[in-house]
Amino acid sequence: MSAPIKTYGVTAPISLDGPTEEDLKRTAALKDTLIAHNLYESAEESQKRETVLGHLHLIVRDWVRQVGIEKGFEEQLAEEAGSKIFTFGSYRLGVHGAGADIDTLCVAPRHVERSDFFGSLKAILEAHPDVTELSAVPDAFVPIIAFEFDGIPIDLVFGRLALTMIPDKLDLLDINLLKNLDDQSVRSLNGCRVTDKILRLVPNIPEFRTTLRAIKLWAKKRGVYSNVMGFLGGVSWAMLVARICQVYPNATAAKLLSRFFWVLAEWKWPGPVLLCAIEDHHLGFVVWNPQTNIRDRDHLMPIITPAYPAQNSTYNVSRSTLRVMKAEFERGKEITMDIELGKCSWEKLFEPVDFFGSYRVYVRVAVIADNEEDHRGWAGWVESRLRVFVQKLEHVPMLLGAHPYPKMFMPPKPSSAASGDEEGVSSSPVIGYFFLALHYLPTEPGAAREAVDITLAVSDFTRHVYKGWPSRVESMLIDIDPIGRSQLPEWASTGAPLKPKNKKKRRKKKRSAGSAQSEEASKRLRTVEGEDGDTGDGMTMLGIGPDGVLEERKHPKLVAQELIKKVDAPIDDTTDLSSGMSSSACATGASGNSGSASSAVSTGEDGNTRKKPLTLNLLGSKK
Repeated sequence: MSAPIKTYGVTAPISLDGPTEEDLKRTAALKDTLIAHNLYESAEESQKRETVLGHLHLIVRDWVRQVGIEKGFEEQLAEEAGSKIFTFGSYRLGVHGAGADIDTLCVAPRHVERSDFFGSLKAILEAHPDVTELSAVPDAFVPIIAFEFDGIPIDLVFGRLALTMIPDKLDLLDINLLKNLDDQSVRSLNGCRVTDKILRLVPNIPEFRTTLRAIKLWAKKRGVYSNVMGFLGGVSWAMLVARICQVYPNATAAKLLSRFFWVLAEWKWPGPVLLCAIEDHHLGFVVWNPQTNIRDRDHLMPIITPAYPAQNSTYNVSRSTLRVMKAEFERGKEITMDIELGKCSWEKLFEPVDFFGSYRVYVRVAVIADNEEDHRGWAGWVESRLRVFVQKLEHVPMLLGAHPYPKMFMPPKPSSAASGDEEGVSSSPVIGYFFLALHYLPTEPGAAREAVDITLAVSDFTRHVYKGWPSRVESMLIDIDPIGRSQLPEWASTGAPLKPKNKKKRRKKKRSAGSAQSEEASKRLRTVEGEDGDTGDGMTMLGIGPDGVLEERKHPKLVAQELIKKVDAPIDDTTDLSSGMSSSACATGASGNSGSASSAVSTGEDGNTRKKPLTLNLLGSKK
């Protein structure tokens, strides 16, 4: 009688085959490629991380003792209360690279409260000579203190257990530890609990780590590594790789990587990805269950965490971002097939995505603040809300949605002499840019394409961003413009190689006087304007009006300031938040170039003026 097949996860393995000689060769080539991309840290840096974690453990232990004494504990009891430092995320999984941060959990007994963590411990860290760049976010979904310790980035979260003392040997996967804890403590603990559970459910940890390193590199190069933007974060990619390891338990990294794309290219979403059966220990925490939880039924790409309470780690995924990831899975499948046939190398898989060369029409979101500190927080908030903008664009008629690129671009800083600043002190606002590409519905060949009105999506998103962040000040602005590919700045690049220009001769068309005038105005615009369209006086900029004539319009910052006044005013059903925005009447034509950027106004039968909506004639197509 044959021995039963060992099962990892919720299903039997797809294949139990071991590696062939070719698999071993491809895996060696894959590791060489990962090394070439600097994905492994040096032995010296690894030792430095261990030293830093040791110092942090001593600081936290002494802090817990001090808190106990301040709260009336005898010195011996305060000393015995104890504490522990755990790591999670990429460092705990063993896939961190040079310069990566360390996700760290501080576990303390019940007499130490979260207010102590953000009070006395924060003060101790601020006073430490090796600690720099410290910032605390106590109101985050998972409260955190971020800092650098001797040059090593640390993200420290806090977990308060219902124990009088913390034992030296503490298993965070023990369900009993979750009793009598609040939601914030459970969320803080879950980072470690999920990481530890993944490692316990994987049959071959070394092959898992190599495969995960490759997937993280691929996801970043292809622009699909960002939980906040609606793609997947590190833990979600780790769980997908772990699932492939479960169904191919004896495969090497090269085979696992190719099967990763094969399986996911055929996956029937929204079928969930599970590493183990979902359990409910009835401790009062919400567990992912689409049969009982209405919100869970709307999840498009559920990847469920293996530790109790089971949660969907991909609730931010939208129809647009899922469409992008499906295309990338298909691309990965085709390339890994070619690699197995010897037609290309692993470098082909890791080529950067040509985001700025693949679409005709983009939406540029400028994030503006007076200084770098304000801009850092404001840009983080806007970035976290861009997925809302994508979802709003998905409901625009004639649009399939939008493809966000998960990176903010900062234009090169002008020299102090060129910018007119004295003594090198900048008086100009800090501006960063996010870009989204527009997907739109296909039409029948030869059929006229209807204009697409995104006014409501822009105004709703603007209102959502301005009203949603309590820390915003009046100088924190956003400016939204639809632009064509030809208007993209040179510094907006993903690192993808430039495509050769099409040298095919096009038949010259007879142009009307109006189109010739418009083209001449466009040439003048490119000659007179700078890269941001500024004419130099700081108050106005040049644009092409509806009749194709070069005209002056307000500078985007002034426009945004006027919008602020309207957004900050009491909102009623008649408020038009798009009025005054530089994007509110910017039309994009067949070439993808902007048309009117000044608002066209009409008068209704009641004598009131009305602004024409933002319409896009999307005649271009995705290559």
